Amino acid sequence: MMTIQEHPFLQDVPGVKEHFWSMFIMDALIGNTDRNNSNWGIILRKDGSKDIAPVYDNGNCLNSKWDDEKMRIVMDDADKMEAEAYKARRCIFELHGKRVNPYHIIESREYPECLEAVYRLTPQIGNNMDKIQTMIKEIPILSEIQKNFFTTIIEHRYEKVLLECIKSDCVH
Repeated sequence: MMTIQEHPFLQDVPGVKEHFWSMFIMDALIGNTDRNNSNWGIILRKDGSKDIAPVYDNGNCLNSKWDDEKMRIVMDDADKMEAEAYKARRCIFELHGKRVNPYHIIESREYPECLEAVYRLTPQIGNNMDKIQTMIKEIPILSEIQKNFFTTIIEHRYEKVLLECIKSDCVH
């Protein structure tokens, strides 16, 4: 966040803070642990105008390095699933020299722009949850365990973090 607030190149990029927090919320939803300052960016046009580039490099989301057995073990244990879904997760961003848990940032209500992103995106996610789950279930190369794990973990994060934040009236 300091980069966005202090970097001179970013000062005149329209919507950069909103984009950052939207990206942060979506990364939390998919469990992307590797978002950093080198895999999102700004497009500098020939006329000097700046636009936010599309988000890229989402390869470290949804426990991409796990095999079916590890996913099955976690799904079979509610405590492990809860820990993996949101309690023990860390992202690449740091505060005070320590990697942060994005769900703790969301729940802390410390960053107004983060909470605005929660309020903006949570209804959209909820309205599209069936489509998200259908899309995952229709990926032919995924095993049934992967499909179940991905849909379950996304649903947990949506319900236990994003929706709970709104239900507890964390903004306004």
